Amino acid sequence: MENYYDAHSLNIAKSSYHQSHLSLATNPELSHAVMPLYQIIRFANQAAGLKKKVSITIERKLGHAQYERLELIGTFGSSVNTNKQITFKADQGMVYILKIDQILAIQQL
Repeated sequence: MENYYDAHSLNIAKSSYHQSHLSLATNPELSHAVMPLYQIIRFANQAAGLKKKVSITIERKLGHAQYERLELIGTFGSSVNTNKQITFKADQGMVYILKIDQILAIQQL
């Protein structure tokens, strides 16, 4: 599974050349980016099949017109099902059942 890189730089001050990230830290530029849905499904299924540890950015609704973004680290418990849901087990021991459109970005650790 590869990390997702946009075709252009997210920061104008930096060059558009992206190097491979070999450290276990997440790339903050990618955690604020929104990946296309087809790429999220592909990466999630790959990570679930290979039991890879990933970092995901999710968005959840708090109230009327209020949303919160969370960054979680853990593993996917299953592939995307027909209801477009996936289970994610975070390192803190919590198990999340997420709609696939709640996931904004995935990074392999």
